[in-house]
Amino acid sequence: MGRTDPARRLSWLARQLQEMVTHHLDEEEQEVFQLAGRVFDDAAKQSLAKTYQEEMQRLAS
Repeated sequence: MGRTDPARRLSWLARQLQEMVTHHLDEEEQEVFQLAGRVFDDAAKQSLAKTYQEEMQRLAS
């Protein structure tokens, strides 16, 4: 059974949404990280960075 036009359209829309969300999150990360750099001390930044990296690795697997 082949894909129907609505299925292709839905797939295309899902890809577009994924790209938009990823772009938005990238922008937000930059803003949040810059703000965190001004607010948190070095120990807190290291702890947050470690937690972030662990979570990103978990999500990637």
